[in-house]
Amino acid sequence: MAAPVTDERLEKYARLAVEVGANVQPGQTVFVSAFVEHAPLARALARAAYAVGAHYVDVRYSDQHVRRAMIELGPEEALEHTPEWLKTRFRAAAGNANIGTTGDPAPQLFADLDGERVGRARMKELQDVVRELITERRINWTGIAYPNEGWAEKIFGEPDVERLWDLVARAVRLDEPDPIVAWDERMAVLNESAARLGDRRFDAIVDPRMLGLVVQQ
Repeated sequence: MAAPVTDERLEKYARLAVEVGANVQPGQTVFVSAFVEHAPLARALARAAYAVGAHYVDVRYSDQHVRRAMIELGPEEALEHTPEWLKTRFRAAAGNANIGTTGDPAPQLFADLDGERVGRARMKELQDVVRELITERRINWTGIAYPNEGWAEKIFGEPDVERLWDLVARAVRLDEPDPIVAWDERMAVLNESAARLGDRRFDAIVDPRMLGLVVQQ
């Protein structure tokens, strides 16, 4: 069977997410969480992660239509339920890398459902596990957006995916000749600025507008 055709832009984007966003290191396991509609990006992330020496890439897909079924028809206890195996999976991400994708492919899917149930349908215990990993700096992590028709429709009122790609590319420097070099240069500027601020040993930095002062232009 022939090798799959790859999208050069998607491969470039995945490499940026892996090497800069999540800073994946050789030997790490890379956990990817994505909507089923984001499968092309998840596959590109897997290729990029293995290319830099990842030990294993574990992809978990979620389906908003399955979530809708739970909200619409499931029992009350299902709304906030977090399976133990899922908490175990995320705890296993400690010392490794996690990449999540965003860009809702069906933003109006829950519009006709009970708003109270929609609001409650979230895994609080899982959020606590993830928050702990992040605040204790025990995980390399990043989130990246995947342009798609549903998200474009919500932003522009029409499914103009290419227009959305242009905006995403500009935001993450994907339109640069070498996005990774562009981010390295940007981070060098930010680190230099942070060092200068640290050297001054300010007790506080206050925006004059917070004091009710008028800043003359």
